[in-house]
Amino acid sequence: MKPIRNNRYRRRRQRSGSKTGIWLGALLAAGILAAAVVCLLLFLPRQDEEPLPSRFGVNPASQASEDPSSADSGASGEPAYQSLYPDLYVPVVEKIPGKEGDKVVYLTFDDGPSSQTEALLDVLDEQGVKATFFVVGQGKGEAQCKAWLKEIADRGHTIGVHSYSHDYQQIYASVEAFLEDFQQMHDWIVEATGQKPTIFRFAGGSVNDYNQENCRAIIEEMIRRGYTYFDWNVDSGDSTLGQGGEAIRETTVEGILQRDKSVVLLHNSSTKAETVAQVGGIIAACKREGYRFDVLDPSVKPFTFALPEQNGSV
Repeated sequence: MKPIRNNRYRRRRQRSGSKTGIWLGALLAAGILAAAVVCLLLFLPRQDEEPLPSRFGVNPASQASEDPSSADSGASGEPAYQSLYPDLYVPVVEKIPGKEGDKVVYLTFDDGPSSQTEALLDVLDEQGVKATFFVVGQGKGEAQCKAWLKEIADRGHTIGVHSYSHDYQQIYASVEAFLEDFQQMHDWIVEATGQKPTIFRFAGGSVNDYNQENCRAIIEEMIRRGYTYFDWNVDSGDSTLGQGGEAIRETTVEGILQRDKSVVLLHNSSTKAETVAQVGGIIAACKREGYRFDVLDPSVKPFTFALPEQNGSV
């Protein structure tokens, strides 16, 4: 009988040992799983935290924002200069094409204001015509320049940014450089007139020898910010050295009469007394041919130059 009891005892011990092993294995597996979950929770960022790389000082977005001159893309993939000058935004306005048969002239004056501005404003008042002034600031004295700007606005004309420095190499060095120059002239206009400019003209036109590499980027950024830029389709020739007054008038009128809609390039720098002397005659000649005069604003469909390697206007 003893052998039988011993066999039963051994079988009970074997069954008990196997159950204990199963429990130990289960506990070990559960411990491993719990440890894995804890590690995962420790290293995954919560929604209210920065992404993991930024904890170690390698967040590309934060690096780009620390250097405002950097054109590198941030975490969003957008150029860093898009975050510069947050006040340089205006509402986007729908562009309205001119009506068929509407004969309209937009007189535009670059490079002012100057000592010639008051005389020009007097001529425009005499003719009952409003014009658009794309203005420059540097070299004119801030107080005097702002006084001229206020006079232009007070007489009902439109002011747009041309450039603060008018230094092509400087302003077209990069998108950031263009924005910096634009901001300075923008601020002078606002301080002098209380009006925020919404239109501008590139120094030298939207496409010139100095901005071939980045004109597209600059244009895209300014359009993204809501601004409208205007080139021209009639050049008065008054920037040509030695161009006399009669030639300025004839060139301008001839160019206008060839089309229904004309954006005319003239200048209002201190050396342009000949231009001022011819404006009255230009206006009178065009009025006789049934043209009206108006100012540019963001709703006017602009005439723009063809970009490099692209046919047609923007």
